[in-house]
Parts: sequence; structure tokens; C-alpha cells
Amino acid sequence: MRMLLIIVLSFVAVALAAETAPAPGYTLASLHDAAGVAELPAEPVISCRLDGDRIGGKGPVNNWFGGLVVAGETRSVAKGPIGATMMMGPENLMALEQRFMRALEAIQEQPIVVTDGGMTMRSADGSVTMQWTLAP
Repeated sequence: MRMLLIIVLSFVAVALAAETAPAPGYTLASLHDAAGVAELPAEPVISCRLDGDRIGGKGPVNNWFGGLVVAGETRSVAKGPIGATMMMGPENLMALEQRFMRALEAIQEQPIVVTDGGMTMRSADGSVTMQWTLAP
């Protein structure tokens, strides 16, 4: 029973830290899809972090997460569902959130190009591109 309580408290602490601490990693600089260039707000910042075989961050409203396939130096978002918390937000941010989640699904299984200053995620057909910069 005590071990279960420790595990539950650990998950709660991690969840609270994710909501209060700035997300390290990358900040979304641009999102291009079939609808054109998305207008990204200055706040909230959309973030991403690559951590071992996991990828995740903060979307316009919710935290998101998924699997990361690592093959040597190549990384790609794993095929499968991208998870997210389920909070509600302003209508404009919820619309951007849906667009962002569709973009993440479109770039699955495609190589993530990481450079000194950021990274690029692109769909196989080139219809979706996300440019990320290093977070301050």
C-alpha cells in the first residue's frame, strides 16, 4: 500500500512540474500545412522535447506526448496515437491545438532533422512542415 502511494505521488509531482516548469527543448517557430501558414501566438509557447524514446511538450492548450523511434542518429515520431491532456481553452487556441495535433500525426515515421539551432519535422508528401527553434 505504501509503495502504491509513493508511485501515485510521484506521478502527481511529475504532472505538476510539467505544468509549472518551462518546457526545455524546442519552441515551435512555424507550422505550414494544407491550410497555409498557421498564426502562432506569442503566448502560450508551443514546445517539444525529445527524451530517449519519448517525445512530448506543451501545445496551445494541452500537454502532448508520444513515442519516438531512434535508429542510430535518426529520430522520428512513432506511428500510433499522439496522447494529450484534455483541458478546454479559448476557441482560437483549441482550433490551433487541433491543427497542431493533425500536423503531429502527419509527420509520424518521418525523419526529424535536428541542427544546432533547432529542428524540422516534415510529412512524407511535404504538405506539412514544422520548424522548431531551441528554447531559451
